[in-house]
Amino acid sequence: MKKKTKISLILLIMIIVILLYLTAFCSLHAFETEANQSQELFRQKIQEFIEFSKIPIKLIDIEFDRTTNIENIGIIVENIIDRTHFIRMNGDVHKADFIPLQKLYIRKEYPQEYKEYKNFIFNLLDYGDIILRVKWNFFEEFVTLAISGKNTNLKYEPLMYLYAMEVDVSNNPHHKLIIRNGFRIPVIKAELFIDIEPDDGRHIETYNHGIKLKAAPLWKAKSMEKSLIYVSNGIECVNSEAEIIWASALPKFKIDLKKFSIELGEGFPGSSGENTLYLRKCSDLQ
Repeated sequence: MKKKTKISLILLIMIIVILLYLTAFCSLHAFETEANQSQELFRQKIQEFIEFSKIPIKLIDIEFDRTTNIENIGIIVENIIDRTHFIRMNGDVHKADFIPLQKLYIRKEYPQEYKEYKNFIFNLLDYGDIILRVKWNFFEEFVTLAISGKNTNLKYEPLMYLYAMEVDVSNNPHHKLIIRNGFRIPVIKAELFIDIEPDDGRHIETYNHGIKLKAAPLWKAKSMEKSLIYVSNGIECVNSEAEIIWASALPKFKIDLKKFSIELGEGFPGSSGENTLYLRKCSDLQ
């Protein structure tokens, strides 16, 4: 009886070991599948980015680096920051002058931006995210780190994040600006506004005007806005105009109030550009 019990116990242990092995094997297989899917999806997204942006850049390879956990997440954040590169571009998005690759040196010279960028990356990361090494060639070879979340959700890659892929300005009225990066995520939003309190439908009693401006981490925008009241067909109207300059990475701006102009100053801008917004409102609220 004891012998049978011993044999049964051994068989039970063997079954448990086999089940644990199969579970581990299946988990590993599922993880490898997810990692491969992340690499393939990211490869497709990068190719779309390269074709659409017209940047003379090549993708060399994408490799699995590691997964995030409670012990390495802080190191991963710093590694992503250390491997942040950007391409300096000015002018029209599709007719740009490309300046050789820039690397983000941010810790000592730009402590506020470093803190903001660090918090941004940290908040993007979840335990179990896949970190990918992306190898590029833009007149030289370099590596950035990308983040792929659960269900192969592509979260971040610095080169694409800091590149202005689309610049959209609304028509009729020409008062809203949205800039999207290489992930097609809005990184700059601007909206010109005029609030009017009409007196009798022909005259303006009071009015308020300005511009709402939002920028994502490592993107900056500055604006100047002016307005004037004029009369059209006996009805008072307000015309408002705003000049906006924007850039990614670490730009600095020069503002000249007398000339009503803003331009890039010393600094390390990535993508950059300028836009003008217009808006008109009249006392009859037309």
